[in-house]
Amino acid sequence: AALVGTNPRWRHTQATMNEHEVATWRAVQASPVEFERTAREVLGALQSRSGAHWEARGMQQQQQLPRELRARVKRDVYRALMRLGEHAAPAQAQAQAQPPHADAVEAARCEWEAALLAKYASLAKTHGGFLEPRHERADGENGGSVTGGKPAKKALYTPEDLLHTLASISANSANCMYGQTAFSVSLKTPTLEELRQHFAALSPRVRHLGIDDTFTNWYAPYTEECGDRVLDAEYPPLATSFVVTGAPASQRKGIWLAVFDLPKATSEQDAAFLQQCLAHASTWRCLHDRILKWDIRKTTSCDDEYFIFEDVQRELLLTLVRDPSVRGACAVALPETPEAEGYPRVLPFYGLAWYCAPLTYMFQQAQDAYPLFRKLYCEFFCRLHTVNSDHSGLLRLCMLFESLLAQRAPHLVLHLISLGVQPTALVVRWICFAVRPPPVPSHCTFFNDLSQFVGYLSVQQILVLWDRIIGFGGGAGLLLLPVLAAAILTYRAEQLTACTTVRELKEQLSDPHQLNVIALLQDFLFLQ
Repeated sequence: AALVGTNPRWRHTQATMNEHEVATWRAVQASPVEFERTAREVLGALQSRSGAHWEARGMQQQQQLPRELRARVKRDVYRALMRLGEHAAPAQAQAQAQPPHADAVEAARCEWEAALLAKYASLAKTHGGFLEPRHERADGENGGSVTGGKPAKKALYTPEDLLHTLASISANSANCMYGQTAFSVSLKTPTLEELRQHFAALSPRVRHLGIDDTFTNWYAPYTEECGDRVLDAEYPPLATSFVVTGAPASQRKGIWLAVFDLPKATSEQDAAFLQQCLAHASTWRCLHDRILKWDIRKTTSCDDEYFIFEDVQRELLLTLVRDPSVRGACAVALPETPEAEGYPRVLPFYGLAWYCAPLTYMFQQAQDAYPLFRKLYCEFFCRLHTVNSDHSGLLRLCMLFESLLAQRAPHLVLHLISLGVQPTALVVRWICFAVRPPPVPSHCTFFNDLSQFVGYLSVQQILVLWDRIIGFGGGAGLLLLPVLAAAILTYRAEQLTACTTVRELKEQLSDPHQLNVIALLQDFLFLQ
């Protein structure tokens, strides 16, 4: 909406501004260039709040512009700048130079997506088609319910399948699996010094929830008091800078919503869309719904911390695969699927349920959680299960892990390889699922199922980690995943080096529940 005229909220604004200010805001409507220039000036002026800006205007003008109104202006200007940034992003992306081996990665992506569609069609033949109406079953199962129907018997693909595809780019995977690296492409990854500079807010000199509150009694209440002010401000940049040092558990939901500029209450449009998707799922039995049901049954339903939220997880996933806006909003390109009825907008894969599982600890109803889940998927999760050369894509994240581990624990890398274990295979699920990997399905044989030996972090530690990932943003926050994976293996390097069999490796990595995410990241980045 225009800042002046069509937006009713700005009628009061005009009454408190002088004629010059009203003329300026109206001029902003006429020219996008003038809009951006003026918006940035106003944003900077409002952030200063005092000094030369208000001295030049006089204290009387400052009093005429109430505090709530100044906050409202800041929010609207910020949202307008974000919209301008979204329109400018494609042109900036085209201007960037293509990385080395970009053609090979693109060819692998096309081949991978074609193979997925072919496998999806094969699964449709096995399970009786892409789409069929639900009917009352003679055995008493209610075909009209969302949970009705038999689940599929296997996943469309697993992280191990994706890792195998990434490892085979530009080289025969059989020739590189037993080397010190699983990849033969050459892509630039951040150095350790660059990571220190970018994640300077994680320095031990900065207090963090998740570690400092365990040593002091005053820090947690103080953080909650600051969190109340952040929630009252409703200003996304402020919430983003706040969540980098951790959000209190009682305020995490509101802080995350503020970061993405989402309303506190679910809109009628979002609620109606979710009900529409669930109604479609209860009327038609789709192949992707069967795959999702199998995925939940084999992953979160087997977990003591998540199985009670199975219904909410199912509703979130059923809505996601039917949401037509997801593909266009994602930070990276998703596999193209036909627009025909029965095809999902997001191809389901093994472990997709883990992406929405932590949100069930903050939301009781799917309609309240879905707007945030969609934002998280489009900004973060979509990068972790696609073939691309994005700076925060799975390929570069795995390569960054290899680089960091080889730099910090080269003896551990050589020892693992001598046991026939590729280090990347141990942590690929940590990276794909944000350190919450599901058990390996029985039909998966890649890498000798080594990743099934790796345990997972507790729910609280996962939320602490995602505070930082969200705070640093999708373009860089995901770099914390390979950093943390390398930090865990480095922390346990002495015990892992003493292992002489794969079974002993399993015992060492099976239960990392006692690990502290912030302590590991600080030690790896700043103290070693």
